Amino acid sequence: MYSLLYVDDEPSLLELAKVYLERTNTFSVAIATSAKEGLELLKKTPFDAIISDYAMPQIDGIEFLKTVRKEYGDIPFLLFTGKGREEIAIEAIDNGADFYIQKGGQPKAQFAELAHKARMAIDRKRGEHSLRQSEQRYKAVVEDQTELISRFTPDRVYTFVNEAFCRYFGKKHEEIIGSKFFPQIPEEDQRNISEQLALLTPDKPIAIIIFRITMDDKVVTWHRWTYRAIFDNKGSISEYQTVGRDITSQKETELELTINRDYLNLIFTSVQAGIVIIDAKTHVIIDANPAAIKMIGADEDQIVRRVCHTFICPAEMGKCPVTDLGQNVDNSERVLIRANGEKRSIVKYVIPTKLNGHDCLLETFIDNSQRKLAEEELQAACSQLAATEKELKKKIEELEKKQG
Repeated sequence: MYSLLYVDDEPSLLELAKVYLERTNTFSVAIATSAKEGLELLKKTPFDAIISDYAMPQIDGIEFLKTVRKEYGDIPFLLFTGKGREEIAIEAIDNGADFYIQKGGQPKAQFAELAHKARMAIDRKRGEHSLRQSEQRYKAVVEDQTELISRFTPDRVYTFVNEAFCRYFGKKHEEIIGSKFFPQIPEEDQRNISEQLALLTPDKPIAIIIFRITMDDKVVTWHRWTYRAIFDNKGSISEYQTVGRDITSQKETELELTINRDYLNLIFTSVQAGIVIIDAKTHVIIDANPAAIKMIGADEDQIVRRVCHTFICPAEMGKCPVTDLGQNVDNSERVLIRANGEKRSIVKYVIPTKLNGHDCLLETFIDNSQRKLAEEELQAACSQLAATEKELKKKIEELEKKQG
């Protein structure tokens, strides 16, 4: 229900209007017989709209309107006065009245028009107020964003930029709005942007584009921008709205990870020691480097997804020094069973690690066969030398006896 303040110096008309307007169950009406009395009521009670006569003693309707506008803002105001006062109507509208309505004629029709115009004025004002609130909320949200937000026409004339956009490029709003501001973008990136925007349609109006911008200090930055094309009724693009973010740190991290990954991959593939990555729970081989594949003597698909004890430490099937004994590392001599059944001695080094969040074992091993063979040959030579020395010593003793 709308609340009305009706001010008129004719008490009988006030009462009649109050009865009629409240009968519609749309309005509650407070009445005052002078502008002064009306202003006193306004101090105590907020109203949705004001209806006022023009010709009143002390303070007329126009002065009342001016005071209301000064003290109470844009509250809907309807001037309800006698005929033949067109100049008053113009003055009323000039001073902010929402409607000018002439008195006279059939009361029912007259008050029906008054009720209709009052509803119109209130609904319009509420709509304007709601729109302003929405615009303020939208502006607050946009301005508070850390993303760079802008709108521009197809010929690159900017119609809006938020504060973050201005701060980032070191520009003021007035330097950008209405101008063809264009950051320094490499030619190949400009071509890519143009190609992507040319593909936008009313059905697919959005494109996400990553490109570089060279700042005023010549530092090259990476950006990720979302472009939304806004189409008019004829299907032509009238404006673009963009939301951008500096992703230089992300790009640098990605580049660093790529370099590290390539570096680790180079080590993994080129090192002469065998390397296998094993699932710590199932003991299944997840990956194997070329050296490990060569040492085992089988194809990669015959090694990966097989239990590691198939080839390495077969005597310890189901028992892993690292996972079962709780050791941090395992550095020991073990046996490698090649695909052809040949046994080789290896020195194995195992450490627990994580791969994509899963517990794994990184196992490195080298062929120990040559060292074992050398040790055996050395041991045999030492044994032969000891036997020779013993035999020689015996002969010397026998010779000394003969000479004695």
